[in-house]
Amino acid sequence: MSNGTPAGWYDDGTGRHRWWDGFRWTDQFTPALVLAQPPAPATARDQLELVSPLPNKLGWASLGVAVFGVLLAVLPGLSLVAWIPALVAVGLGIAGLVSKNRRLAAAVTGISIAVFAMLIGIVLTVMSISLGALDSRNSGSGNAVPSDVDVAELSAAPTAEPGADRRATVVWEGQGEGASAKAILEGDYVVTWEAVGSCYYSATLDDEAFENVFTASDAATGTNNLYGLEAGEHFVSVITGPAPDCGWRVTFTPQ
Repeated sequence: MSNGTPAGWYDDGTGRHRWWDGFRWTDQFTPALVLAQPPAPATARDQLELVSPLPNKLGWASLGVAVFGVLLAVLPGLSLVAWIPALVAVGLGIAGLVSKNRRLAAAVTGISIAVFAMLIGIVLTVMSISLGALDSRNSGSGNAVPSDVDVAELSAAPTAEPGADRRATVVWEGQGEGASAKAILEGDYVVTWEAVGSCYYSATLDDEAFENVFTASDAATGTNNLYGLEAGEHFVSVITGPAPDCGWRVTFTPQ
C-alpha cells in the first residue's frame, strides 16, 4: 500500500481485511464472518402437535374428581362436603382449558359435572336441614310402646265396636303407606309413635292435614298430644317413602 492510499479496510494479502491508517497497517482486523445456521428440522413430536391436539391430562383429572364429587353429593350425610372436590375439579378444568394444543372436551365436561355436583349437594343439604327441622318439632323423649295392648293392623278390624269403652288404649302399626283400620276415640290422647325404617314419614288423623300425628325423616321415636277428639271412628293415614320397608307404629293413650 502507498502513502497516498486513504485510510480504510483493505485486504492485506492474506485474505483478511486489515485497517490501513493512510500511512501503515495497524493491528486491527475485521471480525470473522459467522454464517447463519439453518434451523433445526422439526421433530416428529413437533409435527404431530401441529397436526392434532394432544390428550389433556388436566382435563381428565378434572373429570375424575368431578365424578367423585357427584358420588359424595348423593350419599347420605356427605352432600355438605361435595363442594370440596367440585371446586378442585373446576380448577383442574380451567387449567386444562388454558393448556396449549390440548383437547378441551374432557376439561369442559369436568367443569360441567363439577357444577352439577355442587348444585346437587346444595339441594340435598337444604332438603336434609328442612326435614330435620320438621322432625324436631314433633320428636319427643321416645317412650316405649306398651306390649300388652291390642294392635290394629292396616286394613284390620276396628279395635273397638260402637258402644265399647272409648277411653281404651289403641295401637296402630303398618308397613309402608296407607290408611289404618278405624277405631273408636274420644277426648284427649298422648300419641307415642315409632318410625322403624330409614324413610320419610308423615302421619295424620282422619287424613286431615291439621291433625298431625307425627312426621319423621328417618328411624326415630317420639310423643305428641291430640286434644278434644270428637267421639266416633277415627283412623291414621300414613305417607312414607322412598324405600318399601318403612315400618311404623302409633299408640293412642287416653289422658
